[in-house]
Amino acid sequence: MDCGFYQTFMGYALEGNREAHRFTLANAYKDLRYLESMANAATVTTTMASAAKNSFAGAVAQGGAGPEDYVPHLTDFVARANGVKR
Repeated sequence: MDCGFYQTFMGYALEGNREAHRFTLANAYKDLRYLESMANAATVTTTMASAAKNSFAGAVAQGGAGPEDYVPHLTDFVARANGVKR
């Protein structure tokens, strides 16, 4: 798992570097909706993609749709949804 995405994601999750991976939650949600739509049209199951998409949907719905709400910040939204403070 030691790849560029993992390193940048964990750069925020563990070290708090808000600029570690500058791809917005809203953009990730949009891309996963598109992926799910293509998979559904091809009658391919989307169990994992749908779970990921729904996580991003929750974050965006909770206010994570701003231009500085990046993918690694998903950890904050999941933590709050589970009653854990970051």
